[in-house]
Amino acid sequence: MENEKEIRKWIAEINEVSGLDIEYVADGREAFSNIRKSYGMFSNVRSMLLMKGSSADENLKVKVGYYGEELVLKMTELGLGTCWVGGAYDNRVFSLPEDETLVLVIVFGNIEASIKDKVIRSLARSKSRKDISGRIDSDTAKIPEFVIKGMEAVKSAPSAKNRQNPTLHFRNGTITMTVDLGARFDLIDLGIAMRHFEIGAEKGSFELKNGGEWRNNPCRVIAEI
Repeated sequence: MENEKEIRKWIAEINEVSGLDIEYVADGREAFSNIRKSYGMFSNVRSMLLMKGSSADENLKVKVGYYGEELVLKMTELGLGTCWVGGAYDNRVFSLPEDETLVLVIVFGNIEASIKDKVIRSLARSKSRKDISGRIDSDTAKIPEFVIKGMEAVKSAPSAKNRQNPTLHFRNGTITMTVDLGARFDLIDLGIAMRHFEIGAEKGSFELKNGGEWRNNPCRVIAEI
């Protein structure tokens, strides 16, 4: 792939700071040999990222969501189509260290010529997204502007089966983002939402661990899982 060198560079940088072991697979078609070859807005993909890490990392799924979305957004800027794939593949194809867990894969490739129609349908579905007022639990009506912007960005974040589960709590000057654990990918959705919140807020960052703080602003943010 034309952008392989750049994507591999991003992966190396993320693995270094996150402790994950994300792997670039140039041709992973064997893992999808018995199912359909079309994912989202593109088809006949073979390139993918194995989103994996230490089985002992209690925050593994949150990190996969957070850093996976970072890579998805970067690849989108390159004009590539991407798709999170949680289970429709044969993970026996991939060789993993005994102490690692493969959470999911992200497939990516060139976008089809018919993307226009599919984007229109996607925008139509986006109208069903929850209003941010229903995803903010606050003890005051005076919510900081950066929090509103952060949650507007969370509103656009992808989530498994469009559950839009993560909720932000603003109480006593403290920000907490939580998720109700009712489905397999809820913690991944939490990580994705955290990254989108950072982008929308335009300042600060999460510390990706239990009790992590939101830095560079007067509010403390804890990602409770």
